[in-house]
Amino acid sequence: MFRYVKNLLFINNHDLTFTESAATYGLDDPGYSTQASFLDYDNDGDLDMFLINQSTPEYSRGKIEFIQLRNQKSDPSLENKLFRNDNGKFTNVTKQAGIESNVLTFSLGLSTADINLDGWPDIYVANDFKEPDYLYINNP
Repeated sequence: MFRYVKNLLFINNHDLTFTESAATYGLDDPGYSTQASFLDYDNDGDLDMFLINQSTPEYSRGKIEFIQLRNQKSDPSLENKLFRNDNGKFTNVTKQAGIESNVLTFSLGLSTADINLDGWPDIYVANDFKEPDYLYINNP
């Protein structure tokens, strides 16, 4: 059975210690996360966050042959997510930004860069198994 564990965020106290503050910032996501990247996706001067997750293990074994599973939505807590920084509190803007996941999304790697050199950061997600990688071009 899959067990949900919330993500942690350690904030530097500037005294050689850290304080776990994920819930305070709205980043205590319960998904099966593999990586996060902080980027200013909306070019407003503060750092937003893109989080990649994996699906449940049942879809990593055998069921991936069924192409129709790409249309099956995953548990929302297991989807890849984009969080916008709103004055220090992060808001999930995944759907508004057009970020999608399905039950075959097993994201393992994440990179952010201005791929098309238009001044806006884009997002590349590398997936495992038979799901293709995702390239999200920022469309402000």
